[in-house]
Amino acid sequence: MRKGIGIVVCLSLAVTTAFAQETGQQAAASADSIAFQKKFIKSNEFYDGLQKRSRSSEFTKFIVNAVIVDSDWTGEGAREATKKLIDETAYFSLFEGREIAHIYVMSRNIYGDSTTHFIPNLINSVHVKTREKKIRQNLLFKEGDKVHAATMILNEDILRRLRYIADAYIYIHPQEHDSSKVDLYVHTRDKWSINIELRQRNSKEYRMWVYDNNFLGIGHRLTLGAYAMTQNPVMPGYVAGYDVNNLWGSFFDAELLLDKSYDETIYQAQLQKALIKPNDYAAGMAYSLHEVGEGQWLTDTILPVKRQTIELWGGFSLKLKNTKNNIFLLGKVTDTKTFDYGGQVTGVWNPYYRSPTTALLSLGIYHENFYRGSHIYSFGVSEDIPYGYKLELSAGRTWDEYTIRNYFSLKWSIGHSIPPGYLKTSVAYGSYFCDDYTPQQSVLLADTHYFTHLFRAGKGYMRHFINVNYTAGFHRLEGERERITFYGDNGLRILKLPHACGLNRLSSHLESVYFSPFYFYNFKFALYGFCDLGWLGDSYKIFSNDFYTTVGLGIRILNDRLIFTSVQLQLGYAVINPGHGANQWIELGGEQRIGLAGFRPDKPALVDYH
Repeated sequence: MRKGIGIVVCLSLAVTTAFAQETGQQAAASADSIAFQKKFIKSNEFYDGLQKRSRSSEFTKFIVNAVIVDSDWTGEGAREATKKLIDETAYFSLFEGREIAHIYVMSRNIYGDSTTHFIPNLINSVHVKTREKKIRQNLLFKEGDKVHAATMILNEDILRRLRYIADAYIYIHPQEHDSSKVDLYVHTRDKWSINIELRQRNSKEYRMWVYDNNFLGIGHRLTLGAYAMTQNPVMPGYVAGYDVNNLWGSFFDAELLLDKSYDETIYQAQLQKALIKPNDYAAGMAYSLHEVGEGQWLTDTILPVKRQTIELWGGFSLKLKNTKNNIFLLGKVTDTKTFDYGGQVTGVWNPYYRSPTTALLSLGIYHENFYRGSHIYSFGVSEDIPYGYKLELSAGRTWDEYTIRNYFSLKWSIGHSIPPGYLKTSVAYGSYFCDDYTPQQSVLLADTHYFTHLFRAGKGYMRHFINVNYTAGFHRLEGERERITFYGDNGLRILKLPHACGLNRLSSHLESVYFSPFYFYNFKFALYGFCDLGWLGDSYKIFSNDFYTTVGLGIRILNDRLIFTSVQLQLGYAVINPGHGANQWIELGGEQRIGLAGFRPDKPALVDYH
């Protein structure tokens, strides 16, 4: 009966969503808004240059080529066309091959460089603006280089992903006396970088910390914090961390972390450079020491565990001539040592507590580019949505005190704009194999992310999202601790299920978001409704497992000038809850600005089972 009610609720939401989308599409062309709130943009000097770029004849030609519109390029038709997800390749290609004569960095403060309001002026005066040298260190080009469209788009993405930058774009202006040369204007706008957070770590311990994402305006992150107990005012631990972004312009990132609480200690150091350009190299090394008391779910006990991990990795990518494709080759060696574990470990029992060494080699092909849009995962700032594909084949070997096994994985992902919106799908399979080719600890993953175009709903705009994840574990070992639950992005909102677990999971998240036209001093508001569905259990017939359903409403309040990018309040109810989880009727918290993972390859990794 309850399952029937849940299915009816979900179908009703789906039908309502489809009807709303169809109505909105009839009311106005489906679109992604670059200038969603005209009043807001006119008051924000950061966008002056972007509006200038949009009004230029070059950009108009780019829009005509990138978006199919009527031949009458006037009035509302032009304005609606500029709201679509935009592939900026056509714009930058207008200047392909021209020499870069000068590069001007236009770095703006949080509220611009001039404002008449007391509070924005106060925030600007306290904030240390990003140094021009730091912005230049994150550029992939220099004066005298040639303009390449792919490099310009990639560099915009790099700048927008910096944790201390709210938004960024590049404007190109041909020189009047020599059309073969151009001047580049790199526009960036800072966001508030200092924040204080308080988070409940468990029922009796709280973690408090302060961090600065742009320490002294040089783009480094400084973190200091402490733990507090409800039963004891004495601080039982502390947190100290320092992260360096793009060390000396080398695109190497460095990280140091010490995190010590009353029952857990983490020491961590890391230095790494990822693949960035099509012709590039990657390298990295990491060390971590983790001491913790871990619960043993089979015996209902807690045992101390000390685990040390050392990791080395590197590789390269090459662009294939006369194509958009890139090939890559990456290798990684990971050595893990487990100390002081007092439980039983054998060839098949508790494999998580062995001390393995793993060598992996990945070979593949990929292509990546970006659309620019807005009001997708954030509000009113430029968002880079990746499109392209990646095919990756990994093979390796792992050995420990008890076994020697081979490993194989195959990963495929693809994403692109489609007529109703945007779709990205990923599939991965990974497994260990014994010497007799018997598979062990196999994992199958499938992920799909979809969102519709932005369409008008009254005076605001609306968008729908659907995310689906399927995770299955095969050939698991006896006594293995790895079992999955609803967690993180694959969790069910409002519902906490600490004891529900299984070998296989299917989760689906449906969400409709209404972006309100109302704003107040850069605070913007979005209302949303959601329905989360989940199946979890040991049966490989996924729909035979326990079925869960949650529904709810919420509001997100965002100010992209501030480091806490969003405050979220949601109300919900677990319509179907066979696992007897805790229903959290009300949730209040922050939501960080997120986006979709791209297609650039990262260091080799096992297919994750979590």
